[in-house]
Parts: sequence; structure tokens; C-alpha cells
Amino acid sequence: DKARAKGRLLGFGIAAGLKGTGRGPFESAIVRVGRSGKVSIFTGAMAMGQGLKTVQAQIAADQVGVRPEDITVVSGDPATIQLGLGGFASRQTVTAGNSVHLAARAVREKAIAAAALILDVPEESLDIRDGIVIEVDKNLSISLRDIADTLAGAPGYKMPTGLAPGLESAVNFGTSSLTYGIGVHAVELEADPLTGGVRLLNYVVVNDCGCIINPMTAEGQIHGGAVHGIGNALFEWMGFDANAQPLTTNFADYLLPAAPEIPPGLVALRPPGQFRFAPAFTSVFWSAFWSTVAGCMVVLGLPDGAAFSSGSLNGSRVVRASSAARSACSIVSRRSPGRIDASATAKDAYGPRWQKTHT
Repeated sequence: DKARAKGRLLGFGIAAGLKGTGRGPFESAIVRVGRSGKVSIFTGAMAMGQGLKTVQAQIAADQVGVRPEDITVVSGDPATIQLGLGGFASRQTVTAGNSVHLAARAVREKAIAAAALILDVPEESLDIRDGIVIEVDKNLSISLRDIADTLAGAPGYKMPTGLAPGLESAVNFGTSSLTYGIGVHAVELEADPLTGGVRLLNYVVVNDCGCIINPMTAEGQIHGGAVHGIGNALFEWMGFDANAQPLTTNFADYLLPAAPEIPPGLVALRPPGQFRFAPAFTSVFWSAFWSTVAGCMVVLGLPDGAAFSSGSLNGSRVVRASSAARSACSIVSRRSPGRIDASATAKDAYGPRWQKTHT
């Protein structure tokens, strides 16, 4: 009320989204320790800038006992792995991640079993640290390189009893169900009814991520998705003339958000649970912005914020809506005395779009 008394329009919006992740039916992975001791991952999942290779290396490193940076990840290459469905629908950490986890665990178990035979010690006394299988609190050890070299075999020499050749494992993790990520977004903004300017004051995201493997990557994906949503809600608009020819043919006309347009925000990640992550709720961003700016317009008298039922909330649309609402403030509905009726001027301002959304 204080802001409104000063001619300022402040809006608060909140929206929640639920997204299915981990879509099957399967994803593939091979984890291999070569004769050089180098650990490699081959997966049918596709790395396309979302941090897949980093996450897969972390998952394998946790089991194999090496540093993530010492693991090579090859994704989506049919020359190295023939099965795989690729990257889409927020699925790869669940599907390929579990394949890598299970394959790496099998490699770890085989390495420890081989080391137990070679060192003649119980498996329970062994651990893998920095690429070396050690007997805990003792001086016995053998490197993954030596184990892989032994399991690669040599002409005329016997393989270790009970162990198949090679230090590798292939897993196709399958699933017939989804796991779900939940996100809630809240936005505070100020709309200028005279210029149409919309200024973002605060933006807060809470995301139920499940098991967070790499917090920096998870937050980065949420930040990127938020910027995508801000652009979709406030800047991006694909315009066409009466002959269906595009009007926004370059980035001077088709606007994208830049750093100055991005508000300071807080991202809270809720970690407990299985692998799952739904990074980009673009529809949630749009809904939060829509409800906020629409609420500002309702204050001015435009019912339901109906002018913003589709498209971006660019300045010209805010100006037209606020002008329509201010003009309507002098019209009192004959059907309901004392009630402001913005319908007439809103129809004039929006024409067919108003008719389409109110029939």
C-alpha cells in the first residue's frame, strides 16, 4: 500500500513445478581400467554442455578410488559403445549415472578380489586409495595398473583362479518408472505503468534435487534455466506481419537477457533422495512472472491480467495494458455499480487476442 501510494507497482509471484526425470527404458555404460592403469568410461548418454562428463567421472571415482580428473569419459560414440539413447528429458544422471555406478562398483569388487589373490590376504582387509589397492594399516599394496595388466593375460601364463580376463564392467541400467524433481520459484518485481519497464528485485528458487552429485553444476543449471525463463517471460518475442513474414530477424529485435537484467537470487538445493534433477522449469519461471505482472495490472483495474495470457511481458504490452486499465478506471459497469469495467478499453487495446482468450 505504501508503494502504491507513491505510484509504484510492486508484485509478488510464486509458482511450483513438478517434472518427471530419469526416463527409460535404459542407458548404457562401460567402466574400464586399461593396462596403463587409466580409467575410462564409455556411455551411450550424450554430453551436450550440462556437465554429464564431470558427474559421471565423479560417480566412478567414488567407487574405483581414483581422482575424477584422472578418468576419461567418452559419450555418445558408437565406435566405443553400441547401445544408448542419448540426452533428453533430464534423464542421464538417473539412467547413465546408475549404469556407471553399478559398473564402477563391479570393477572395484573385481580389483579387490584380484588383489586378495595376488597378495594372499582377505578381501575384507583391502581398500582402494589413489589408484592403489592397499591392505589397511599394513604395508602390502598393488596398483590398479598392475592388476589390470595381470588380468589382461600373457601368452602361456595362467589367469588368476576364478577371475575372468579384463578389469572392466558393462551395465545397461533399466527403469520402467520415473523419479520426480520439484521446484518452487518466487519473484518480486516492480512494473512501471508509464514506460512499461519491469525491474526484477528478488528471485528465489528452492529445488528438490535428490542426491546432489555436483552442487556447482546443479546450481549452474538452475541459474541457466532461470535466465532462460526470464528471457522467455520478459524479452523474447517472435513477431510476424500480416503476411506471416518474421519481424524479429536479429538479436536487435529479438531480445535476450544479459547480466544487468538478472537479479540477485538465492538457490536452495534440497539433497536427500535418489539420483534425480530437474534443472529447467521454464514454465514455472513464466508462471511466476505472469502472476506478478498480472497482479500489478489488476491493481490498475485490468481483470485477470488477461492481456498476458501468452507471449512475453515486454514493455509495450505492459504500457498498453496499463493505459487500458487507467482509461477504464473512469468507466463504471452498468451491470454492477461501483465495479470498474476494463473490458471495453482492453478489447480496443488487444483486439483479436482479447477475444480469443475470453470466449
